Amino acid sequence: MLKIKNLSVKIDKKQILKGVCLTLRPGEVQVLMGPNGSGKTTLAQALAGRNKLQATSYKLQANDTKILIDGENLLKMSVDERAKSGLFVSFQNPVNISGVKVFDFFSAEQNSLLKEKASLLEFRKKIVKKAKKLGLSEKILDRDLGNFSGGEKKRLELLQALVLKPKYAIFDEIDSGIDIDGLKTIEKIVKGLQKKGTGILLITHQPKILQFIKPAKIHVLIGGRIVKSGNDEILKRLERSGYKSFYCAACLCKQAACPKHT
Repeated sequence: MLKIKNLSVKIDKKQILKGVCLTLRPGEVQVLMGPNGSGKTTLAQALAGRNKLQATSYKLQANDTKILIDGENLLKMSVDERAKSGLFVSFQNPVNISGVKVFDFFSAEQNSLLKEKASLLEFRKKIVKKAKKLGLSEKILDRDLGNFSGGEKKRLELLQALVLKPKYAIFDEIDSGIDIDGLKTIEKIVKGLQKKGTGILLITHQPKILQFIKPAKIHVLIGGRIVKSGNDEILKRLERSGYKSFYCAACLCKQAACPKHT
């Protein structure tokens, strides 16, 4: 179980997340939605262990902030230890790594993260087979990681998840800029990982992906807080009036439950 309790995060002294609580179980799919600037990407980066983020207490005692992965304290782990514990985070804008071939990158992941080792030839065959599910040819393995379009980067992120088979996967805006065929591919990959027991948190700002994926729970994040959790009723509310219906009713300050009215 991935359990986030009262997570608050500052960036350059600015409070971004304000007491986020969320529990993700193995084999479960949940969706985190919210407008731009609500803190969705900050949450993903905090889970991954980005060093510029500062996990803090927000109107809470410091020991009230916890992130547990199968009972282990994620906040005390380094970035590589978090990956080894079974956490995979797909970023909204994956970083280009010039001079590194895709297959060399995957080989390094096999050496450091995968318990089952295979020869380079067998490992390459395994990746090629999974790449075809994403409409990627074998040639992509010999390309430089600093030379991909936005759509190709998204597919490579999904390919990593297929190869690593993590316990918990956080996909940050994996659906942005993706057409209908791409959304169907994401649906297929997500369901495949789910069947293998991976708990998945899909982070997005648009409800289109929910036409293909039916999550166990939908969360709405506004102003650094999860202001509403539910199912189909949230989707209907978004379609009817957008995110503004979740803003603080007293002043429409785009925070929801803002300090003036809590």
